[in-house]
Amino acid sequence: MNISEIRVMKVENHSILKAYVNITFNHALSIKGMRIIQGKERMYVSMPSVCINGKYINKAFPINQEVREEMERYALDAIRIESFDEKIHCYLVKSFMKQGNNTAAIAHYNKATKILLANLGVQPSAELRNLYLEVLKTQKSLETNLDIIIEDLKEAEFQKGAFVCDYGIFKETYKIVTRQAARSNRSVSIVLITVCDSHGELPDLNVLDKVMEKLVIVIRDDLRRGDVVSKYSGAQFVIMLPDAKYKDAEKITERIIRSFYKNNRKSILQFKYKINEIKLDSKSDK
Repeated sequence: MNISEIRVMKVENHSILKAYVNITFNHALSIKGMRIIQGKERMYVSMPSVCINGKYINKAFPINQEVREEMERYALDAIRIESFDEKIHCYLVKSFMKQGNNTAAIAHYNKATKILLANLGVQPSAELRNLYLEVLKTQKSLETNLDIIIEDLKEAEFQKGAFVCDYGIFKETYKIVTRQAARSNRSVSIVLITVCDSHGELPDLNVLDKVMEKLVIVIRDDLRRGDVVSKYSGAQFVIMLPDAKYKDAEKITERIIRSFYKNNRKSILQFKYKINEIKLDSKSDK
């Protein structure tokens, strides 16, 4: 028998019971109510049971050890993978919006974005990004005092270095910057920096997360306030350098890498980069 479907229902605020799991075999037989239990050393699967005369008896259970191990492996993997299911994140954001809790909706969007980038190396889907934009639109009430609006647009405090933002904002900023550059026949360079191990492969996630946190600080501090930076994937940053030609961008990128190694001498990770100089003219703006 092959497992054809698995559904997970997490249990919140319980110290031992973590989730209920339903497993379907061959689209024909379903076992419902399996429980994920947190043991002292690991999580394990408890089969659905019924209490008869004070004694719990399993209502369904595999009589083959191999099948039992397979069921347990799938069930435990499902509860871990569930956090990568973008549809679930969309449902949660919608739920917060319906409750009028826009702060919680934005917070969960940011959490989901971080999970997807760090673990799968992907950007949020159009559906999730559109929900985020919808929240932002309803976040502000109508305002007619221009001075208040200008004050709201200002940065909370002076921030040195490049502007670090979500990739969705990066894309919109790119459109503005390239339009401005086209009007004055200026160039814009895009740099993609990738973190890899000594074999050119993706590093261990625990190591990678720490390196990415340090690298974004180095990039931000090494660049100008007009430059823009975004995390493109779990192991990559994309950088926009207005008024920078290819050679300029190459020197800037090499400087960033030197600065990182200067501050992190024990790091054995490597950096690859690609540069694209986008040459624009007034015709591009029409």
